[in-house]
Amino acid sequence: MEAEKTQRVNKRHQFHQQLMAKYPKYAQLSKVQIISAKAGAKYLPADAVLISYLVNKNKVLAFTLQPNGQLTAHDLGEIPNLETNIKDYHHRLLKGSRGRPIRPIRKNKTAKLRRQLGKRLLEPLLSVIKDKPHWIISPSGPLALIPFETLHLEGQQQPVIVQHQISYVQSLSVLALLQQRDRVYQRLQNRGSLLAMGAPIYQPTIPTNPALLNGGNPSTADFNIARGLVQSSDDPKRYARAFRQLNQNWENLPGTLAELEQLEKLFQGQKPLIYKLADATEAKLQRLNQQGLLAKYRYIVFSTHGYLSPQVPALSAIVLGQLNNPPGIDGYITAGEWPGYDLKSDLMVLSACETGRGEIIGGEGIMGLPYAFYVAGNKNTILTLWKIADNLTVEFITSFFAKLNAGQGQIEALTATKREFINKGLPHSKPAYWAAFILYGV
Repeated sequence: MEAEKTQRVNKRHQFHQQLMAKYPKYAQLSKVQIISAKAGAKYLPADAVLISYLVNKNKVLAFTLQPNGQLTAHDLGEIPNLETNIKDYHHRLLKGSRGRPIRPIRKNKTAKLRRQLGKRLLEPLLSVIKDKPHWIISPSGPLALIPFETLHLEGQQQPVIVQHQISYVQSLSVLALLQQRDRVYQRLQNRGSLLAMGAPIYQPTIPTNPALLNGGNPSTADFNIARGLVQSSDDPKRYARAFRQLNQNWENLPGTLAELEQLEKLFQGQKPLIYKLADATEAKLQRLNQQGLLAKYRYIVFSTHGYLSPQVPALSAIVLGQLNNPPGIDGYITAGEWPGYDLKSDLMVLSACETGRGEIIGGEGIMGLPYAFYVAGNKNTILTLWKIADNLTVEFITSFFAKLNAGQGQIEALTATKREFINKGLPHSKPAYWAAFILYGV
């Protein structure tokens, strides 16, 4: 019996080694090395500090790492009602993005939460971070739902984004991998400028009341059923069935056509490749991948629905056309499917993502999608934590890419665009309209 067990273990190990040799991406997923603080510090920009959080229920630890290798632990103690307040704050920002009038009492509560979260999560770290222009934040659990850019420090009238650049990363080890990839990609030649896909056809016609597309908030039982569908089923329609279980449907996004038009104008002369409407499908994306075209573009933009699921991370996906798909195609490119694609992009932008409704479980559904893009070959990811008004999305994305075309770095261009919105006054200055865009990367 023991000999048979040993033989099986050896066969499994041999099979594992064969898979890693044959499939480099499998090896990449299997051999993620945890880097030490001393080794990782050299990957930090000279003007940056890494802020890494660890959340266990309401107890929070933070670690700050500086480029000189100095690692400091900060016990932030127990923060009462942390998850509840984060969910409330996220919901208030989301509601504000829909252009509905907000009663003064609601505005006051939002401002209070902004100050409370800043006081508990950032102020205890000020002795280390206050003089660093760039904060690289590695969130934990529900903190992934917070746009830290919006938080206020004691005595300051403006959000921290006015004084500090803010970007996000899953961990120090991922940051090191991204910096290594950046050095390799800087040597790439003959890449195209932009490949964009948007305005997929989700519904035969635009409903007179798009709000009727989605039902009420899913229950815990709904999430458990959806989780079971995606984890234990071989049904090719399991993702579609899971989304139906969560009362999640998709409205058409006619406003994204204007975004694609602006990008086409901005990149004219650089031969951008743009697919829209009936061409914005998973089948088309698969063909582009098979032809090697996805690996030939520096920037990839999806002006489509994106879904970030803190409850069922396997459902985090880009959502493409839902009509007339051939057998085996469901229109969902999930985090688990992206490693099957081959990219060599500096940046992927998801301009119409939203976070799933329901109970907050953790941050994997948000942080996991950019990591899946990394495994596919992408470097940085910009996504939205909630969907904002079409006209402001077009303005934000156009302004951001104009800055990139002018030679600014990605983090610098994103920060400048946010500050530009803040300085324009209402409605642009509302955090709901500029804070949704966050960057995972370097």
